[in-house]
Amino acid sequence: MAYLKRIVLTFLTLLSLTVPAAAQSDDPLVFATVHRPPFADTEGDQITGFSIDLMRAIADQLGHEVVFEPNTRFGDMLSAVRSERVDGAIANISITAERERTMAFSQPIFGSGIKIMIPNEGSGASIFALFTWDIALVVLRGLALLFFGGLLMWFFERRVQPYFGKPAREALFPSFW
Repeated sequence: MAYLKRIVLTFLTLLSLTVPAAAQSDDPLVFATVHRPPFADTEGDQITGFSIDLMRAIADQLGHEVVFEPNTRFGDMLSAVRSERVDGAIANISITAERERTMAFSQPIFGSGIKIMIPNEGSGASIFALFTWDIALVVLRGLALLFFGGLLMWFFERRVQPYFGKPAREALFPSFW
């Protein structure tokens, strides 16, 4: 029985040493990309860019060579990943729910956020461009509502609450507060 255990343990040890070696391949990683500066750009026959440099660094850490397969269309790049013609894709790829159903993503490396664009005319926009007559009317209506609401509060509470027992002129601020 002890002899059988030794044989099984020896076999499992040898198997555990050979499986990782078989999993590591000398084949280069093939990544699809598309022309999207500054993430992926073509300078002559050389592919460069932020995402390209990042993928080269990752492949270097993994001990692999990486080859980039340029695509002319964004959809072609994603199709190459879906059909498993390439190992992955690298560019400025937005993570959407539809794409997550068919592909796995790494952590996002870039957040674009929301941008506001205005025409580049004249000396530039001023902060006062935000204040229109419509906004001024809304603000004035709000102040009037507060003012009359405070006066109503003073009118009904002045006989019951000593805090409001002042004349109307002196009660304006406490009514707002």
